[in-house]
Amino acid sequence: MDHQFISNIGCKQNKLFIYWSLTLNLVLLILMATLKSCIKLPDITPDTEELTVMGYVSDYITHEKIPDAEVQVLGWSKSLFYGDVYYSYPIDTGYTDGNGFFNITFEGRSKNGYDLFKSKDKYFSDGGGVRSDINAINNLNWVLFPHGYIKSHIINKINTARWIEINFVTYIRPGQDIFREGFENTSIFSKAFSDSSFVTTTIGGLTNELKIKMTPTDNTIDYIQVKDTSFLTLRHDTLFLEIVLEGL
Repeated sequence: MDHQFISNIGCKQNKLFIYWSLTLNLVLLILMATLKSCIKLPDITPDTEELTVMGYVSDYITHEKIPDAEVQVLGWSKSLFYGDVYYSYPIDTGYTDGNGFFNITFEGRSKNGYDLFKSKDKYFSDGGGVRSDINAINNLNWVLFPHGYIKSHIINKINTARWIEINFVTYIRPGQDIFREGFENTSIFSKAFSDSSFVTTTIGGLTNELKIKMTPTDNTIDYIQVKDTSFLTLRHDTLFLEIVLEGL
């Protein structure tokens, strides 16, 4: 009698355990299905497609097409640490033909952002800083600015001068100056030596403004402007300047 009573209790406990286990599993399945329908998971599918970008590269000054210019396709990757910050990386590279035309086909995803980095010897490179839709960078005529050089020889006859500040500013049009990565010696601040020479790398074929200031003290705000002139630089060539400074 006692054994039967204990056996009945054990059966009831097993049934109760099975019932709650099935109920809990059912609740978990419903909860997971609900979460899956509410939460949009990121698209991590590796599918790619064949994309094509084409266009021309031209000289800004002459408007002539540039052959053998390098065109690099850049993709963009989102930073894992800085929110909406993106970093560019090279995907593919092509070159312009004799007519300055390029046509590059690569594997990518049309919804991703892209950019083109253009470069050529004796030109300032361009691109690599703007993430754009593939259609926004397609079938365009891109321009590169040619190098120009200024070889300056400055003779200083102002004995009281202690410091000299030299600034070359390039203008793409009246009132609008331009700067390119790769400019050299466009801004110089040094001791006012009696004789100095240097070479400036800037854009050739555009107007440059030259301003020279002197300071008779060690306080740089006590400057006096001693030269203010403008001239046209030469495309892919060197312009020679000899300037004599005298009288404050």
